[in-house]
Amino acid sequence: EVLSQLPFRYDAPGLLPSLSTVAPAGCEKFFQQLQVINRNLYRGRFQLQFSLHSTDATRRDWLIPVKKWDFKQIADFGREFFVPGGRKVTLNFALGRDTVLEPAVLSEYFDPDIFLVKLTPVNPTLVAENNALASTITSPQPPRKIIDLLQEEGYQVIYSFGEWEENRIGSNCGQYLSRYLKEKTTSSEAYTYPVEDELL
Repeated sequence: EVLSQLPFRYDAPGLLPSLSTVAPAGCEKFFQQLQVINRNLYRGRFQLQFSLHSTDATRRDWLIPVKKWDFKQIADFGREFFVPGGRKVTLNFALGRDTVLEPAVLSEYFDPDIFLVKLTPVNPTLVAENNALASTITSPQPPRKIIDLLQEEGYQVIYSFGEWEENRIGSNCGQYLSRYLKEKTTSSEAYTYPVEDELL
């Protein structure tokens, strides 16, 4: 039933679908349908990412102020979602100066054979700057200390560092030109290119 209702073609050669989520509560039906799609259409090729951002529950609630699954719920679903031989479920952390990332806490819930860890910078968006969220990652050089600790727990680690030029033009994650123009606020690291009125 789920598959027959899909409003798109899913048999495109080489297609690797991906979804990133904070695991909002109340979306259980959606995730169940996603699991059916992964197992029956993509046979484990679907890339599912949970954006955790902290292993500390209080800090995570501050960073993601919505009702959401706890680590046990995410881990339980991830085990059901994972197809042996398929893509691992990703746990994403944007590394800010106050990020709490304890590999030992992760290993209490998340099996390294099923989950991998992705580390990214905190993009210098207006929202990040207004909330005093600064990235500890400011160069393509991998943060070896935390990567080594995660690998000691058995995790595969992906270090994702994009084009820093995107910060200068304000096109990275979370950037909205309309918000920038409305607030007339500049970030110290982003929006350093002039906006030309004739292009608006």
